[in-house]
Amino acid sequence: MSTSRKRARDADRTATCDVLDAAFAEGQLDGVEHRERTAAAIRARTVGELHDLVEDLQAAPRPGPPPPMPPERVHRRRPGRLLALLVVGVSLAVVVVGLSWQSERGAVRAGPSADPDDVPARVVGPVNLHSEEGWRRLVGDLQDSQGSALVHRVLLYPGYAVLELPVPGEPARSRSYTYRGGLGSSNSASSHDPQEPPVDLAAIDPRPLLALLAGVDRSVNVRDVTTRYLSLEDDGDGDGPVAAIHASNEFNESGYLSARPDGSIVGVWPYEPG
Repeated sequence: MSTSRKRARDADRTATCDVLDAAFAEGQLDGVEHRERTAAAIRARTVGELHDLVEDLQAAPRPGPPPPMPPERVHRRRPGRLLALLVVGVSLAVVVVGLSWQSERGAVRAGPSADPDDVPARVVGPVNLHSEEGWRRLVGDLQDSQGSALVHRVLLYPGYAVLELPVPGEPARSRSYTYRGGLGSSNSASSHDPQEPPVDLAAIDPRPLLALLAGVDRSVNVRDVTTRYLSLEDDGDGDGPVAAIHASNEFNESGYLSARPDGSIVGVWPYEPG
């Protein structure tokens, strides 16, 4: 069987979604393309389908089976050498801790007038963005670095988020960022429909949406969920922001629902067994 016809694993689908997120953040894909390809990646059955979704992207790693692990080798060290290595390890640990402390102490928090391209990533620990604490931290970091928590669109995964942020004074443009416990520098800009207003994350109580996200598996009839994420934007229809909450598993079963920030359901598209 050729590699392209091999069944895709959930790890392959996740890797492909990561590639698509990076391409979106870099400006290779616009918001519509990113949404369509991400949905296709979640539904993909074979490695070949996943290849097709990233084949035209620059420097896109190809999902596939991992290389074989080298055989485990046992090394016997003399006590003197082991002690020396232990001393070196402790010294390196002290240096790393010191550098991390200095980096976090010296992190620059740019104000609203700062160039968005010059905002450095902060040295911070991991955060669960599917929790209220993670949401509040994302909002706080946006306010600290950008002067507000306004976004044109946010894709919220457990460990990271992809953000489209407004460009001050230019309502027809946006900048893409990836947030991983700290906001990094933007390396792409794209056009934006000025009729679609930004969403103020600071004005949203995240608890209703996070509750829907936690129970989306039951809402859309998907068992053994391995991937779930939330997207939030205002499509300019006059009814305010709307979230799309997706769930899928390794059996290519997927579904999603849409809801307002207060938790009221707009629509449900459950998985329906063939």
